[in-house]
Amino acid sequence: MIVTIASCRISLPETRNLVARWASYEDRTHAARRKQKAAQAASLTARALMRSVLVEVWGQGDFEVEADHGGKPWLRTADGDRGPSISLSHSGDWVAVATAEQGALGIDIESHRPRNFKKLSAYAFGLQEQKVAAEGADAFYRLWVLREARSKATGAGIAEAANGQDQVAGCPELGNWVDPAKGEFWHFAHRRPAIDLSLGVAIKVPADQAVTMRFL
Repeated sequence: MIVTIASCRISLPETRNLVARWASYEDRTHAARRKQKAAQAASLTARALMRSVLVEVWGQGDFEVEADHGGKPWLRTADGDRGPSISLSHSGDWVAVATAEQGALGIDIESHRPRNFKKLSAYAFGLQEQKVAAEGADAFYRLWVLREARSKATGAGIAEAANGQDQVAGCPELGNWVDPAKGEFWHFAHRRPAIDLSLGVAIKVPADQAVTMRFL
């Protein structure tokens, strides 16, 4: 299984070209529903980046974007079939997308900023993860993006990402991992696209499924 990941900055001049080329009428209508201009730009850029990646990976990008009852996006083909798995994220001036042929997939990107990491980790993380997060901002954000990515993959959202239980304690920076509590098989990846940025990807896989993370 191959998971393809891409990220870009919203404010760069070349990003305007990306949006002009790839954003569909549906994408522009969807973005226009957002009240704030920053949210509109983030939504439109994420959708445009998604379609450019879909064309490169799958040879087509004109899927309809649907959402399940929890808001998790999924793709519908022109024939009404379910398309490849997709996940989108944005934070500050950055957006990121991930796609795979199938499977529960999630991505999260977070811009680093000063926060009360001890208080946040005590609220959101389990005991093992709190110990790791005590090492500082880098450790906190690594856990946070991986937890968010996993919660997006499951469709549970923030309710799971901040449930105060260990979710990714002991998982690798890159590779397969078995959740000791649930016995589920996952593949995780963590990357720093910029010095003040963390990106996490999670996909639930069958036992011993080989996964390749392809970063564009």
